[in-house]
Amino acid sequence: EIGSYFGRRSHSTVISAHKSVAQWVSKRVPVQLAGTLWDAEEAIRRVEDLLRSRAG
Repeated sequence: EIGSYFGRRSHSTVISAHKSVAQWVSKRVPVQLAGTLWDAEEAIRRVEDLLRSRAG
């Protein structure tokens, strides 16, 4: 389902992306989001909050 949403990506592509993001979170890698640098975990939380607010 996730792969389909992102342009029919394969399962292995999704798994690889998940591993990359998990490493970013564990290493607190900075991620640019809306012109601001956040650590990866905070960026994910903000995106999740935004998606939830739009889904409701």
